[in-house]
Amino acid sequence: MASGPRNAGGTARTRAPLSCTIVCYDEEEGIRAALESVKWCDEIVVVDSFSTDRTVEICREYTDRIFQREWPGFVEQKALALEQTRCAWVLNLDADERVSPELRREIEGVLRSPDADGYTCRAWCTTSGAGGGAAVGTPITGSDSFGATGSCGAASTRTRR
Repeated sequence: MASGPRNAGGTARTRAPLSCTIVCYDEEEGIRAALESVKWCDEIVVVDSFSTDRTVEICREYTDRIFQREWPGFVEQKALALEQTRCAWVLNLDADERVSPELRREIEGVLRSPDADGYTCRAWCTTSGAGGGAAVGTPITGSDSFGATGSCGAASTRTRR
């Protein structure tokens, strides 16, 4: 299960809490890698479209915050995932994306003292191995984003704090 970030001494770090959302369907082959890359988040929320493989079973190894709903469309499914989060800051990840260690460090650094309502991340580690660079710091403009609750990853607007 996702647990709060800790430093080497076991005490909580001082950064804003972060939820991660993932929507999926039949992602048995790749969901574990996505979840492993975000298990440092304070909360992981998964919205599954009634997968017929082991996707949900694998997700349960990382979180109990799993919701199932038929696929209504990308924006609607992402919005449902966002509605289920408990943290003020949310990382929106697709099931085939990975957060690289460099991007994790940059996100955690930003969340120690956020100076915007939301951020985009221009590069991800994907299953093909592409990406991996960190690029946090621009206003939200696309689906690969994290920000204060109230944003939908597919929205093209800045979020509110």
